[in-house]
Amino acid sequence: MEEFNSRLRDDAKSLFETQLPTLCRRFHDLLTSELFNDKAVETVKEAVRSSCQKLVEVKRQKLKNSTQKLPPNSSSSDEEFHTPMNSDSELEVKEPPAKRLKKVILKRKKAKPEVDTSDKSDSDDDSDTDAVLECNPHICSMMEVLKPELRQVTECCNTVRAWVQLQVPAMQDGNNFGVEVQGDMIEEIRRVEAESGAFLQALSLYHLTRADLASKYAKNTGVYDYQRAIEELDTKEVVSLRLIAREVRNSCVTLLDTVVKNMDKVLCPRVNNENMLVC
Repeated sequence: MEEFNSRLRDDAKSLFETQLPTLCRRFHDLLTSELFNDKAVETVKEAVRSSCQKLVEVKRQKLKNSTQKLPPNSSSSDEEFHTPMNSDSELEVKEPPAKRLKKVILKRKKAKPEVDTSDKSDSDDDSDTDAVLECNPHICSMMEVLKPELRQVTECCNTVRAWVQLQVPAMQDGNNFGVEVQGDMIEEIRRVEAESGAFLQALSLYHLTRADLASKYAKNTGVYDYQRAIEELDTKEVVSLRLIAREVRNSCVTLLDTVVKNMDKVLCPRVNNENMLVC
């Protein structure tokens, strides 16, 4: 146990001196980078419009190709039956009306499979794999940069919290002010750790929500409200990612400042007052 406590103390010291200040600087640099600056909203909207325009063009070209592959509307046997000349000849043959109706039904049944097979071949040739609504590359880049930082903050807080908990002395009556400081420190570290984990889970829900809107827009490209809904969703996600980076940066700075200011109480929560004179 002493060996583990010593190793954990060394890790916590390294976190205070190097990793936690480095995380604060990295989050601050993220907020001033091109990915997280104020122009990111317009970049995201332009990416959505471009992707939707590509989808519409692909679907229009696909519809044009399918109409060109359809067989010409040649005169069918039904039209030959309804011509006046044929009706006169049939009257001369004097076939019963039921027999003539039966012939028409048979001819129509023979003509239907040809149309069905052609439609099936067209659907096989023109698959839906070409109609793709791409993910927003700017938001994907923001997430790829932000996720590792959030994971590192979570792991850092977990290590620090475990080390502070091991510094808590045995319970006794009186002289517990330092122990209360340690308890407040543990709660603050747990709050930052929980926030970072919640932010990571929130990032995973974005693609699921966007996929629902994208699938609806892919089926109804004429409904421009779906396109606007995707733009609004991506805009909200950019603002949320910037707020997450700002909130985690502030939490890390506050946590580092609090730990440094109360390091004496964390390391030595109780003071020996046996030799002090009480008047």
